[in-house]
Amino acid sequence: MVSESDPEDRVIEQFLRMMSIAGVKDENVSQTFNLLVEAYCMGGRNGVDMTFDHLLKVRKQHAERN
Repeated sequence: MVSESDPEDRVIEQFLRMMSIAGVKDENVSQTFNLLVEAYCMGGRNGVDMTFDHLLKVRKQHAERN
């Protein structure tokens, strides 16, 4: 059960809700999260402090390629 007073619990619940809204099937949530973490770590290894703006740029570049 999610504690409404715990900010960490709220963030986790919001993330899971966003995955559901985006159509990510339950069995793919872990994989999607792992990819997000890998993107963040990849940025760190290359001296880039990954932000949400960086992720938006990735999405934009992906859309342009497809």
